[in-house]
Amino acid sequence: AKLKGAAEEAEAADVAADIWATWLESGSPTVDLLMQRAMEAVEYEQYTTAHELLDRVILIEPDYAEAWHRRAGLF
Repeated sequence: AKLKGAAEEAEAADVAADIWATWLESGSPTVDLLMQRAMEAVEYEQYTTAHELLDRVILIEPDYAEAWHRRAGLF
């Protein structure tokens, strides 16, 4: 509702960033760290490393949808 009701682009971008941050919260400090490292690996085009990290996340938290989503993005 906040995103839909955003009056300006900057406000919408802030709301979108909050949504992404919420999706990235797994509830596990280990998973959160692995996800952070995987995203950094993608940023530096280290796709094999990112894939391996995301595989580990999925092994630890198989119901964590964002890990599956990020890994699918690599493919």
